[in-house]
Formats: sequence, structure tokens, C-alpha cells
Amino acid sequence: MQRPAAPALRVLGSPIARPPTRRVRSPTFRGMAQRILSTTAPLAVLLLAACAAVGDAPAGDPSPGAATSLPTAAEGLAPPPYTWAQLRWSHPVGASVTSRNESARSEPVFTRMTWVESSDEGCAIASAAGPGLETLPPVEGAAPQAWAQLRDHALFPAGATTVSREPRETPAGTFDCWKYVVESGPAATTTFWFATESAGAPVDVVVTTSGEETSRMLLVESTRRAL
Repeated sequence: MQRPAAPALRVLGSPIARPPTRRVRSPTFRGMAQRILSTTAPLAVLLLAACAAVGDAPAGDPSPGAATSLPTAAEGLAPPPYTWAQLRWSHPVGASVTSRNESARSEPVFTRMTWVESSDEGCAIASAAGPGLETLPPVEGAAPQAWAQLRDHALFPAGATTVSREPRETPAGTFDCWKYVVESGPAATTTFWFATESAGAPVDVVVTTSGEETSRMLLVESTRRAL
């Protein structure tokens, strides 16, 4: 059987400017990773190769519980780390996620996403960014997102993705995680660690090129609700 071709990479935008603060225009973990990790020169994060329906829990029980196995994936895609029902449960109004974004060629940038609206169908996320954790400005903006759309940010092509399970230590604590190693280009990989105890943005993202770490997005604070 012929192995699927590696997905094409998208070159990301220009580096973040260096003023004290900056609004993040796309407050999703993929959008934030794209904007922050692009502070390294020609490096890109693997983008969504396809959008497809994935098996999900019904909307009945508001607490779907932590997954002991991964959800069913559509053909050609690796199983996602969580369902939209788990994602919705982990992000009530007021839930917040703060990450430190590092690159080999720039100073760290801190980003914060806060859920300001939440319903059965979707949510609205406000965001902030700045060079220091203690000096982050108040979050602003309220970008609407459907839960299914947010869940689809964690879909990766099966032929380019290896999934395993391992603990991952972060400044926000040590988490049992689903580990996704995604081939994102020649000699390049992007590794995501998704906590099993709460759905949402990965607790750690590491980009490597030719075996050398070039970018990282690391969880430093989280008030997500446990599954």
C-alpha cells in the first residue's frame, strides 16, 4: 500500500513586533502557534490537511469524562485527542489558558486566551499577548468559534502522524498526555502533547528541524475544567 504523501506546509506570517503588548487576532491554539512560532525564520507549523466528521459524544451529559481511548477518526486522519463535547466541558465562561512561546531567534512571548462566552454550539475567546507574564494586559476581543471547528484544529493526516501516550511536565503541572508527532516537512517534525484530563490546546508544542528544537509553545497557567 502506497504511503500518503506528506501534507504541504504553509509559510507563516511575519515575526511579531516588539512593542510591550500586542493583540492576538486568532485566539485558537493553532492560530496562536502559527503566529508565535513564526518568529523563527522559515519554520512553519503543520496545518490542517482535511476537514471531516469525527465520531463524537452526544450533547446529553454535560460531563463526558476523560477519554481512556481516542475517538474514532475519519478515513485518512489520525484520531483526535478529544471530542467537541469534552472540549465544551473543559471551557466554561472564565476558563483561561496562558502559554510561553519560545523561538531560537527571539525573546519569549506570553499569550493568554480566556473564554468569555460558552454555549452548546460554540464559544467566544478573548486574548492578550506580551513579553512578560506579570505584565500581560487584560484580554480583549471576542472571536466566536464553534466547538466542532476548534476540535478540528487537532486533526492531522494519519500517514504523517504517530500517536502515543506519556506524561509531560510543564510550569502548570505534570500531565498525562496523548503525544502526537507530526511530520511537517523534510527533516521537520511538530510534536503536540494534549492533556488527557482536560480537552483543548496542547500543554506543550515543540518544533524541530534536523533534530534541533527551533520553536516551542509551553503551558504556564490553566483554569480549564477537568473532565
